[in-house]
Amino acid sequence: MHLPRGGSSTGPDVERAGCARCVSNGLAATLGRMPERVSDRVRRLLVEQPDIVVRFTAAIAPESFHHAVRPNGAVLFLHPVHRELVEQLRG
Repeated sequence: MHLPRGGSSTGPDVERAGCARCVSNGLAATLGRMPERVSDRVRRLLVEQPDIVVRFTAAIAPESFHHAVRPNGAVLFLHPVHRELVEQLRG
């Protein structure tokens, strides 16, 4: 029997979160699709906000991004794997 991440075999978190081993086993399959979702979001943001500042950092996972809205403008933090996409879109 697999236990949920919290260690309890009962409760609402079992159905919602699943066990830690099952979640980690599914993670590899999910990560294969996640950069596509990030790419779609990057495309949309660059069209909607062409002046957005893009910063690349390895501190952001390839399957993630951070969109910060600041008083002096928006900033999009991305993993360097998305650099080529941004360069293509900004052409």
